[in-house]
Amino acid sequence: MHYRGTARKRPPRHEHALLKGSHVTSSPPNRGFESIRTAIRPRAAHTMPHSQTHNPAIGGMLQTAKPTFEVSLYALLIGLGMAAWLVPWLLLGGKEAWDHWSYFFVSLPIMAVISAFAGFRAKSRWWRWPLTLLVAQYVTSLALAGGLGNLFPLGIVAFAIFTVPMVITAWVGAFLGRRNERHTS
Repeated sequence: MHYRGTARKRPPRHEHALLKGSHVTSSPPNRGFESIRTAIRPRAAHTMPHSQTHNPAIGGMLQTAKPTFEVSLYALLIGLGMAAWLVPWLLLGGKEAWDHWSYFFVSLPIMAVISAFAGFRAKSRWWRWPLTLLVAQYVTSLALAGGLGNLFPLGIVAFAIFTVPMVITAWVGAFLGRRNERHTS
C-alpha cells in the first residue's frame, strides 16, 4: 500500500498527526507525555493558514510551562502572605494579626511593596499578585482559627479592603514595567 502517492509504506497508527497543521516525527507509543510533546512539532507559521496558526480553542495546551521567575514570585508571595498572618499570631499568643498595630504598619506596607515588585516583573495579569497574597493570608487565618467562625463574611470584607493598597501598587508596578519595556526596546 502506498502512502499519498509515494513509494513509502503507510506509517504505523501512532505516527499519524493528531492535530491539523502538525508534523509528527516517528516516536514509539506509550513513552509518556514528554515523548508526545517532543513528537509534535508545529509547522512554520508562513506555510499554514491563519486559522491554524491562531487557534484559541486549543486553550494553550501546547504552550510551555510558566517561567521560573513567575513560579518564584508565587512562592515568595504565598510565603509572605502566610508569614504576614502567622508571625503576629505567634507573637501575640494566638490573636489575629490585625489585632496588633504591626499588621497595619509593617505587614501591609511590605506586602504592597512586594506586590509592586511582582507587578513590575510580571506585567500581564498583574491582579494575580495581590490575589495570591489575599488567598495565602485568608487560608492561613482559617487554618489557625480552626474553621470559618461566625464572622466569616466580615473577614472576607476586611481582607478585601486590606488588599486595596496591594492592588494599587501591583497595577502601578505593572504600568511602570510596561513603560520601562517600551523605552528599552
